[in-house]
Amino acid sequence: MKKMLKLSSINLHLRFNTPAQLPYWLGSAFRGVFGREVRRALCIDISKECKECIDKENCLYFYIYEKPVAKRGHSPPQRPVILVPPFFGKVMRFENNGKLDLKVLFFGDFSRYAPHVLLALRMAGQEGIGNERYYNMNRFVIESGTCDFSKKNIYDGRSLDLNNLESLEISKIKPLNGNIYCVRFRTPLSIRKFPPSAYDILDLIRNRLIRFVNEYGDCSKVPEFNAKGRIIECKSNQHVLKRRSSRSEKNLFKGYTGIVRYEYDEIDENGRWLLAVGNLIGCGPDSSFGLGFLNIE
Repeated sequence: MKKMLKLSSINLHLRFNTPAQLPYWLGSAFRGVFGREVRRALCIDISKECKECIDKENCLYFYIYEKPVAKRGHSPPQRPVILVPPFFGKVMRFENNGKLDLKVLFFGDFSRYAPHVLLALRMAGQEGIGNERYYNMNRFVIESGTCDFSKKNIYDGRSLDLNNLESLEISKIKPLNGNIYCVRFRTPLSIRKFPPSAYDILDLIRNRLIRFVNEYGDCSKVPEFNAKGRIIECKSNQHVLKRRSSRSEKNLFKGYTGIVRYEYDEIDENGRWLLAVGNLIGCGPDSSFGLGFLNIE
């Protein structure tokens, strides 16, 4: 495979320095405060509409929140920077010094915006996340940050070292081995029917990858796969989640988490490669702020 798509991934270690009551789904909470602080940190004229700005093609806020149409097709593009907070499936409460890990993915060359993302998240921490921030709650500091690929510190709480931030070429990921796989849907997957079949899980990963490759990669064709199999075990949970989006009038949507075991009678190398890719980028059409992320073993 030729070079297809570059991916960078960091893990930020947050510590809450006030009491915290974190909402059922953190993705929506981070979406709001992150967008507000990205714009406040980067926008040269906050009174102007994004579509009127002459610098919008170089603006992180425009690409994450305002770009209306993807390079291919008519839908909005996948976001080039994705925050993946943990999903607890309940409201989380703790006193001072509660800790949480926040994963941040950068696609293509958008890792160059890592300093801007870190600045916006530091500002978000000072304001707090969720509605409880109005009551002097849910404020945090970023204690440190680690690159998931180099395993080295990129942030020590004061300074950022981008020399330790490595990227991974998607096409060079090694396929998984075996014919039985346990898939943990660790963040909600927005899908009509759950669980996806043994074929559909691969198709969902491939379709998500296609959208990233078309927008932030080399626009090459993602290899097709051959697979036949079945579900041998499934434990699932349905969640009704709230979101606020200027792109969608829907405030509520359904998502699913759970653990599904698949057994394949046939699965080629492309299929096993897609499973390995799914470990990094997840599956499904909607990756907004952490939807559809997986652990596959």
